[in-house]
Amino acid sequence: MAGKFFVSRKNLKYNTLPRHESKFKNNSPEEMLSELIKVEKNNLNQLSNANMIYDLLMQIKNFKEFMQLNNLDKENILNVFNTGILKSFEAEEKVYKKGTYPQFYFLVLVGVLSYYNNSKITPGTFFGDEILREALYKNTVFAIEENTILLLIPKELFNSSLKDNIIN
Repeated sequence: MAGKFFVSRKNLKYNTLPRHESKFKNNSPEEMLSELIKVEKNNLNQLSNANMIYDLLMQIKNFKEFMQLNNLDKENILNVFNTGILKSFEAEEKVYKKGTYPQFYFLVLVGVLSYYNNSKITPGTFFGDEILREALYKNTVFAIEENTILLLIPKELFNSSLKDNIIN
């Protein structure tokens, strides 16, 4: 009878946080996301823990509201995570310049960005809405913090995965 309740180490591994994350479980979702992305920073081409990153982002108000408002599902966003481009920016580095043509839609994963008008863009926030109207960027955006990490969503991926939901 006791054998029915035994959980193997293999099954336990998939049902709990990885060892390197368990020490961060009392932190905010933003802090946990930052630590998880730091672990992955050696391989910044793609997100290897897309499900876990999605779960953490869903705990951040901006991201959760964006998902609900635009009627996006997890599968759609995981596709964006798996095909988007990760890029790290240093403090004061420009993400894009006012007057340039949009090639990407952006999601802040780690760090904080700012427009020159000082409004802040925090983790879990999508930005670059000019891509919807196919208009030039209205503002210059730059990283405020070191090692700010964004998910760049190429125009083609944005058009195929997100645009219709956002417009509707």
